[in-house]
Amino acid sequence: MRIRDPHSNRRNLSESSVRILHLFASWLQLLSPLRPLTPKRYWKGECAADACAAGDTCQIGGFLRCNNQQFWFSDIFTVSDFTALGLQLSDELQRYITCFETLAQIALLFIASRVFPAHRFPICLRTLSDNTGAESGSNKLRSMSYPLWVFLEKLCLLSGSSGMEIDVSHIPGAQNIIADD
Repeated sequence: MRIRDPHSNRRNLSESSVRILHLFASWLQLLSPLRPLTPKRYWKGECAADACAAGDTCQIGGFLRCNNQQFWFSDIFTVSDFTALGLQLSDELQRYITCFETLAQIALLFIASRVFPAHRFPICLRTLSDNTGAESGSNKLRSMSYPLWVFLEKLCLLSGSSGMEIDVSHIPGAQNIIADD
C-alpha cells in the first residue's frame, strides 16, 4: 500500500488493524530467514492435554512422555485471570471450553520447547485432544471466533519462536484418561 503522507488525518487504522500489524511484525522477527523444504520430523514422544470449566473457573492439564521422562502440568484459572490479560469473558467459562483446550495445547508446546529445544533440529509435536474445535483450530491456526482467535495467535507466535510445529489428533474423551487425571 502506498501512502504519500503517513501523517495524514484522512487515513486511520482501527485498533484491531494496529494489533494485527504488531502481531505480524512480532511473528516476522521470530522466523528464521532459512526454511527447509523437507517437512519437520515427528517427535517420538507421547503427549495429550485436556481442559474443563465450570462457573467462573477453568482448569487445564496434560503430559509429555519420552525416553522414560514424564512432564505433567495442571493449572487453574478464573475469569479475573483472563480479564487481567484484556480478554472479555462471561462468568460462565464452559462456553469457552474450546479456548481452554487450545490453551492446554499451547502449554504442551511450551513445555516441549523448553524441555526438548527445537533449535537443535526442527520437529513437529504430535498431540492429542478430545475437543474437535481445539483440534481443528490448532491445526489450521485460524478462526473468526472471539476469543478463540486470540489463543490461536499465541499458539502461532509460540510455534514461530520455538521452531516447533504442532499436529493435533483426536482422542475420544473416554480414552483421554491420563490427561484427565
